[in-house]
Amino acid sequence: GFAQMVENLRIANISKGISFRDSIPAESEGIKYARRSIVSKVNIPKGTVIKSDMLCIKRPGTGIAPKFFNDIIGCMTLQDIEEDVPIDKNLITKSK
Repeated sequence: GFAQMVENLRIANISKGISFRDSIPAESEGIKYARRSIVSKVNIPKGTVIKSDMLCIKRPGTGIAPKFFNDIIGCMTLQDIEEDVPIDKNLITKSK
């Protein structure tokens, strides 16, 4: 009975899984298209302070994640950003 209980505890512990999940290389291409990012809704000229109505959230997830949407508001563009381009941290800087 004790050996069976130990085995059941091992199985229960394995079935809990782990708290951190790392993606495998085969998933990297699919993740890009499954996730979303912050995207320019309009053409944004260089030196413009970004406002919320200039941005939207779309696929693919190649830009900044949507959870940082409010952090992007008030940033200044470092170059012209065309409409429908994922916002990348290299395109913006904190103003002031």
